[in-house]
Amino acid sequence: MASSGPRLRELIQRAITDDAFANEFLSNPSVVAKEYGLEAHHVEKVRELAAQGLFTREVEAHGATPAYY
Repeated sequence: MASSGPRLRELIQRAITDDAFANEFLSNPSVVAKEYGLEAHHVEKVRELAAQGLFTREVEAHGATPAYY
């Protein structure tokens, strides 16, 4: 089933667990962005987060109650 909106969360989850995919995205974001339905501002945000270490395996899920409940 294809999604009509951007699949940003899916891209980030995959990039965290798949180093080759993360490198592909960072080296050629326009191809990956098109596959995931992302626009330029999405790509820029992901690149910014990647520069801050988002794609490292040390990132762990947060188990607490979210602030937006």
